[in-house]
This record gives sequence, C-alpha cells and structure tokens, in this order.
Amino acid sequence: MASDADEPGTRFAGPLSPSHLGLVGQVATSWGVAGGLVASVVVTVHVLLGQLSSSLGFVTTTVFFLIGSLIGYLHGGILAYLGRPDIDRHVALHRLMLAALYAVPAMVVGWVAAMLLVMSAASLLAGRPAALLVSLIGWAATVAGLVWAVVETRAAVQNLCRRWPGARALLVVLGLAFLALLPVFIVSRPTIWIVGMEPSATAAGVMAAGAALWIVGPLATLVLLGVRAWSRHHSSSVEVPHGTD
Repeated sequence: MASDADEPGTRFAGPLSPSHLGLVGQVATSWGVAGGLVASVVVTVHVLLGQLSSSLGFVTTTVFFLIGSLIGYLHGGILAYLGRPDIDRHVALHRLMLAALYAVPAMVVGWVAAMLLVMSAASLLAGRPAALLVSLIGWAATVAGLVWAVVETRAAVQNLCRRWPGARALLVVLGLAFLALLPVFIVSRPTIWIVGMEPSATAAGVMAAGAALWIVGPLATLVLLGVRAWSRHHSSSVEVPHGTD
C-alpha cells in the first residue's frame, strides 16, 4: 500500500510519478481493475455453465469488463476521497486525477487477465488442458487484483470510520441491504439485459452486492453527508459568542 505522507510544499499540480498516487489513488485504481475482473468472472461462470456461447465470451467479457471497470473506478474514487488520510482535499483530488491516468494501463492488464479467464472456460469445454494451464495465469492475476483492492479498501474504510462518526452505521446499512437483496435476486433472477439471459445463482449474488454497493451505498452516503452538515451547522449555531458571560 502506498504511503500518504506529504511533503510540506506539495502542490495541487504535483508530479506525475506513480509514487504520488498514495492511498487515494491506489483505492480508485484498484477498484477500477477489480470491478472489471468481477464482471469478467460472472461471464466466465456463465460460459462454464453453458449459458453463454464460448464464441461470444470474448466480446461479452470485454463489454462487461469496461462497464465494471468504469463503475468500480467511480465508486472507488468516492470511497478514496471520503476515506482519505489526513491530507488536503486538493491533494486528494490531484491523486484521483493521477489515478485516472494510471488506471488505463492497469485496466489493460486486467482486461488481458479477463481474456485469459474466459479462455479457461472455453479451453475446459473444448478439452484442451495445455491452454487451460496458460489460462491459470489469468486466474492468478484476478486473485491478485482482488486482493489488492481488498487491502487498499481496508485502509480506506479505517480512515473513513475514524474521520466520519456515522461511517460504521453506513457499513451496517450496506451489509443489511445486501442480506435483504440477496434472496430477492436469487429467487427472481433478473435478466441481464446486455446479453438477454437469466443469471446463475453466483451472478445473482454478485448483482445483489452491486445493487447494495452502487445504489444503496451512494444514497446512504448522501444521508451521511447531510447529517454531518446539519450537525456542523447546529453546533456552530449554539456556540456562545466570545466576550459574553
């Protein structure tokens, strides 16, 4: 995990070195890669189950990877900014912009891993063990990318809970939302409109997690921001003016 120690003279338009990504940039970038990889795993599972043609797997994986990466980077950026360490907000914004630059090559590497994932499914169905061994590199890269995101997220969540008193309540709400949505998605199995097919139980679970994170998460965050703004305004309005008894 990158260090967030800043020099006293750090400017908004700081250098473009990857060493300046810090925790904020690492979280945003790792979420972008992890979002695409999770979406790619969903496609791979459907190819393995025979619910998606292996000939369409590569195109579908690319589409899902791009969508998952963009959504992952967006939400990772929000978490990174809110869960930033003790750094100025301008420095945090600079690191997010820097992360957008480095996220591109990182996502390209993630896309290659995603292609190896779907190749593993096609190789298994075609009975080609040699190609399957090569595709194991993709699975190793996928696990490494997800572990990277988990490690960076853990540090950001710790900062978030330290800086925001209501953050723990937000995490509880997200957990309860996921538990409430999970049986609904597994039973109803909403159609994946991009490919027009019914998702597997694994994909339905991922969709439930995505709905909790990408829909309930932002709404709960807005409520948390509103409560924080109200408490600040309320506390400042009841302060006793200086010079009074």
